[in-house]
Amino acid sequence: MRAVVFDDDAQVRDLIAKVLTQRQYTVLTYPTSHGFCATERDSCPYKNEVRCADIVISDIQMHGESGLEFAARLRKKQCPIAHIALLSGSWTTDLMATGRRLGCEIFHKPVPLNDLLHWIDRCKTSH
Repeated sequence: MRAVVFDDDAQVRDLIAKVLTQRQYTVLTYPTSHGFCATERDSCPYKNEVRCADIVISDIQMHGESGLEFAARLRKKQCPIAHIALLSGSWTTDLMATGRRLGCEIFHKPVPLNDLLHWIDRCKTSH
């Protein structure tokens, strides 16, 4: 299983990567979504093949593109990544509703580790 983590806070990225690695995921981490394959092409290159990741975990406040914009871009390009979690310490009702409409799991920072672990385990069993 593969996971991609986007967060401009290196400590948060590293902690989530450690948790995912302990759950047997191969993990890639980035400070922003800039340069990630699905954002650089007109359509997802993996939509008819093996996906580039099984889950994505992203902060919503990053430089250049928000996590919500990134999730919307993945959905628009029909990216087959089924599980996307969005993290924020400053959710509003409207932002949470947008994330949920995109099919994303919503987490409040600081993320309770047990909640994140439960979501990761659910993602793994739904494959």
